[in-house]
Amino acid sequence: MSTLQVLTWSREDEVAHMQRIDIGLYPLPDDDWVLGKAGLKVIQYMAFGLPSVSSDIGTATLQVTDGVDGFLVTGDEQWLAVLERLCHDPALRRRIGDARQA
Repeated sequence: MSTLQVLTWSREDEVAHMQRIDIGLYPLPDDDWVLGKAGLKVIQYMAFGLPSVSSDIGTATLQVTDGVDGFLVTGDEQWLAVLERLCHDPALRRRIGDARQA
């Protein structure tokens, strides 16, 4: 069974925390503020070889090829479906996480 653990960000622990996680999440609201974001979290997840699940908005849509090197989702049902799939399929997590490493 998968468990959820929320890690509080700190400069000193960021790399260690990134090395501990299995799935990177990038939920964003649908507003003008998001359009000015650079998508650094998605870039970090890819650099660490992690599969990411991102809101289908803003620069994430330019950084992620849905189902290839991450997932772009809209709505609670899609978030839940993709997260359940990733939680139950370690091979899928590896394949998606490794896609940008190749």
